[in-house]
Amino acid sequence: MAFPCPISPSASTPSSPSSTAEHPQFAPRRPFNPNCPVRPHVYHLYGVSLVHEPELIKAYGGGHHDAVGIEWVDDASCNLVYPDAHSAKSSLLPQLAGSELPPSDGSWLPCRPLRKVGVGLGGDKSFMEATELQIRVATTADVKDLHHKGDVDSTYYQLNCDRVVRRKLSYHGQEWHRKKQERRDNYYKAKQEAVAEPAATAPRIGLDGYATAAMNPLLFLRASNSTMEVDKKGDLLSMVNKAEDSAGFGKAEVQGGGKGKGRKRQSVDGILHSTSADKRQVNLPIAVVKFCKRYRLKYEAVRLRKTYRSISFGQQKSLKNGGPPEAPPWEVYVAANGLQETTLAHAVWISIGDWQKEEGVDKLLQRRVVVLVPHVPGTGVSLDMISEKCGMKAKTVSVSHMQKELGFPPMVCPPFGHQFAPNVVKSGVDAGSLQPPKILISEDLIASPMVVFDLGNNAIKISGSQLKRLIDLGPDSGCDVVSCGSGILVKKAA
Repeated sequence: MAFPCPISPSASTPSSPSSTAEHPQFAPRRPFNPNCPVRPHVYHLYGVSLVHEPELIKAYGGGHHDAVGIEWVDDASCNLVYPDAHSAKSSLLPQLAGSELPPSDGSWLPCRPLRKVGVGLGGDKSFMEATELQIRVATTADVKDLHHKGDVDSTYYQLNCDRVVRRKLSYHGQEWHRKKQERRDNYYKAKQEAVAEPAATAPRIGLDGYATAAMNPLLFLRASNSTMEVDKKGDLLSMVNKAEDSAGFGKAEVQGGGKGKGRKRQSVDGILHSTSADKRQVNLPIAVVKFCKRYRLKYEAVRLRKTYRSISFGQQKSLKNGGPPEAPPWEVYVAANGLQETTLAHAVWISIGDWQKEEGVDKLLQRRVVVLVPHVPGTGVSLDMISEKCGMKAKTVSVSHMQKELGFPPMVCPPFGHQFAPNVVKSGVDAGSLQPPKILISEDLIASPMVVFDLGNNAIKISGSQLKRLIDLGPDSGCDVVSCGSGILVKKAA
């Protein structure tokens, strides 16, 4: 069977999965392309889903970074790049099960299993077991796929996101304390130098800071005793002007000084100003981003100025302290975040049939329905209509229970992307072959020009035409979407 030589990295498509249940891998094994040239002293290693780079350098490079280079291809594969044939033979042969290097025909050879390696997915040390690896020669086709993004497409990054974030926060704290200690040392050093230096001029008497030097009645004490033939009046005037410039008279100086670096500082008029544009990134749940990328949905990520939980907590605290009654939290939420021209919507997680039946995650999603409706206070979803459409008894599942099932952040119910949830990925089920839960979309949302779904600290904007396009995709897209009327909303029982 002939393989076409790829022109671009995207043409190197992985083959069918070759991982076993005992040693699961995050990506399938890539086939050898005989029509592409073989890279000298470079070998393609498969089975490194639970192995991180320092372990590979220690095992296949003797712990020396200059002995071997690591080129990551995907979550389960990488290339071992050696500087010459001698280094490849001396470093690679001890790790192979046989006594020969991989042949140039692309045959896979087994490696010796690595013991006690891995990162512990999600903090679970049970994943840290012996890892079986396979190796062959590498070609120019063994490269990372085009448009691959680690923070979105990498299963390894998603399962270890919390550990990476904690490490970054720890580094940030160390940097803050280091800079604080450096500022303190500079302050005491300057203070000691000022004490040790003899006073060459008369002591400063009078006002400092923003006060004009003309208001200092003892300014003449600092006048020079030089006998040079100069105009005494002009000399004193120049000294006054110089003193005013040094004191910053007439300048609106910002308190704190220095570079802003994005901080808000209070000026002399009492108004907070930001010294630079706020460039913080809006981080949506990875499952939602993957869903939109898969079905090519156009959306806009919105960073909320005020979250619903902060508004609700602030109003409760104000009423407890005897404050006046305020507008409903959702009205304040819409006004504070500038969402007046949009339709606020939310997703309801509903179970059909035996909702507590213990089965795999694929069976769990088949018994779940996601209902997307406009957010109207005092209303709920009609379970009778859901039961009639699905042919089974429907029951509302709380957001906290959905969090335990899928692993989403607290108090967040995404409108879609449930087949890419953290718990689904951690279970090892292939999301590409997984049937997503049925999504029921209200006709009111389809007719709306712009719909907003709250996702905790952020929100996602999507137009009604995009929701209609999602319905038009049909079951061929792998997502069964059904449209239902506005009668799906019913008033909650008092």
